[in-house]
Amino acid sequence: MLTCVILAGGRGTRMRPLTEKQPKLLLPVSGGTFLDYQLDWLHRQGVARVVFCLGHLSHLVVTHLRTCPWRDVMDLRVSDEQKQALGTAGAVRLAIEAGLLGDSFLTLYGDTLPDMDLPSAVDLWQDSGLQGMLTVYRVTSGAAKPTALIESGRVTEFVRSWHGEHRQLSHADYGVSGFHRATFQKLAVGVRSGFAALHRELAQAGQLAAIEIGEPPLEIGSHAGYRAALSALTGRPCQPPSA
Repeated sequence: MLTCVILAGGRGTRMRPLTEKQPKLLLPVSGGTFLDYQLDWLHRQGVARVVFCLGHLSHLVVTHLRTCPWRDVMDLRVSDEQKQALGTAGAVRLAIEAGLLGDSFLTLYGDTLPDMDLPSAVDLWQDSGLQGMLTVYRVTSGAAKPTALIESGRVTEFVRSWHGEHRQLSHADYGVSGFHRATFQKLAVGVRSGFAALHRELAQAGQLAAIEIGEPPLEIGSHAGYRAALSALTGRPCQPPSA
């Protein structure tokens, strides 16, 4: 059973004022919400369980999930960090503590809509025998900042923030990762932590599989990204699933 964590606990500060009264997940897109498009994609990719790591305005997302059509065909669960601001890794650690995640799972940023073959990526990861997986795309312009160096199907270096000393980096984070639960066991529950340190440690240990995707995903982490997503999804309404 494929399980995916949607990470959506942040306050969406770069998207203000749109996110002052609603979380990014619920921003309107082509007659629905961005969340609807994520669930539509995950369902079509064979994901059976989705765990939402929520925080800012979480009650609005919970209300939406109670009535969305995907609740009938997927197991939708919620882990609410409330006002703790735990970061990506800290939020996943909280969900593990709540018993919501199994031995391995995928993660997806709450402002990202992928366009990739997820089952094939998971198969490649499992066949590699490595502890983690990072989907990446090659950076060919200044629109995105590279964060990863890829060699022979592995991420060999990962740097979230740099100032000129890592010019050999070639790829950026696509937004979908894979982890084993054991990777998070060393993290204290309720303490803020992010994926960057985990990705870096796995890369340094030679344990981070790289799955390269041809083009960057749609994302609504910025106003420019949101405008691009609105344009790309116009005329592409979500089709409610059949139970």
